[in-house]
Order: sequence, then structure tokens, then C-alpha cells
Amino acid sequence: PSCDRLLLEESDDEEGDLCRICQMGEEAATNPLIQPCRCIGSLQFVHQDCIKRWLRSKIGSGTNLEAIATCELCKEKLRLNIDNFDIQELYKTHVQSEYDEFISSGLYLVVLLHFCEQRFSDVLGAVDAAGLFSLVRILHEHMDNLEIPGESDVELRDNRPSIEFSDLDDGLEEEY
Repeated sequence: PSCDRLLLEESDDEEGDLCRICQMGEEAATNPLIQPCRCIGSLQFVHQDCIKRWLRSKIGSGTNLEAIATCELCKEKLRLNIDNFDIQELYKTHVQSEYDEFISSGLYLVVLLHFCEQRFSDVLGAVDAAGLFSLVRILHEHMDNLEIPGESDVELRDNRPSIEFSDLDDGLEEEY
């Protein structure tokens, strides 16, 4: 009989209202248990601070406003009368800050691309056509000097593209 009485006492203690988020029953004047929707039973109550934290996390995750303001379980629109806590205002602020961040990063990329383009233009401007052809000629001569084991000079030349530099030299002399 004493064992049954002990079980009854424990079950009486567990019958108090619990927050469905933190599973705690303590209630303070500044953090009361509220009923934000039509959920019943063990899902009926939630601490004011717990739901605020939960909703802020949903806003931060990029969830749309309609989903944030709707109970995930009973699908009813949340009824929150919490001082200094407006879901729509928090959502607008979050969206605006993400938009500002997106614009800032976009501007950063545009500036970065401009600097890369400018640097590329500077490099191309420093290399005139004669210098470029000179570089190509040096590379071609270097390739002529390379010997690949097992291949004759004829096989080596047949596998490489040929460049006639005389045509290029004539064109350069006319331009300069």
C-alpha cells in the first residue's frame, strides 16, 4: 500500500502545467506560461521567454513570416500579447538587415571585380604586341630545344602547331 501512495504522489506532482519547449513548470511574473494557440494537453502551455527565443530562431533561419506566425502543430495563427515583442516588426528588421548585407556584399564584389579588371588592363597595357610575339618566339625556340626521349625531331615537329613568325614580324613593322 505504501508503494501505491508514493506513485500517486509523484503523478500528482507531474500534473502541473509544463512548457512544451523547456519542459519546466516554474512560472515567474516576468515569464508566465501562456497559451499561444489551440494546442491542448502537454503542448498547451509555453513560457513567454521560450516562445520568444523559438520565434527569433525561426526568423533567423529564414522561415517566411506566415510560417513563423503559425503554430507548427495545430496550424492556428499564434496569439501573442507580449509586451515589446512584435513578430512582424522583428521579421521586417531581420529581412532589412539581410537585404542590407546582401547589397553590401554585392557592392564589395563589384568593387573587387573592378579592381581585377583594372589590374588585368594594366598588365595587358604593359605588354605590347611586339613583347607578346617575342615571348611566343622564345617559348617556341625553347620547345625546339626540348628533346622527348624516344621521339625523333621530325615526329616532335609534326605533333606541334607551327607558327610562322615572318608573317607576324611584317605586321609589327607596319604598325610601329
